Amino acid sequence: MTLYETVMKLVGPIVPIGDTNEDANRLENLKELLKLVDQLITDLEEMSELKCKHEYSIKKAGQIVSRFLRDKIKIAEDW
Repeated sequence: MTLYETVMKLVGPIVPIGDTNEDANRLENLKELLKLVDQLITDLEEMSELKCKHEYSIKKAGQIVSRFLRDKIKIAEDW
């Protein structure tokens, strides 16, 4: 089982199906998933600041994260 599959199993279904009671549960699942994504993005934003470090391995990790945030998630840098 992949990490994605594990997280989604823990969160539960998120796609509404048109049943009021079930969709209420799925909405709560979606809110929990969004909280997790928000925290992960916050962690990545903090890590992207490492691209300014002098140590190669630290700088490389920061560059990879910065590129991901810019290209995949469309989060632009303020500096």
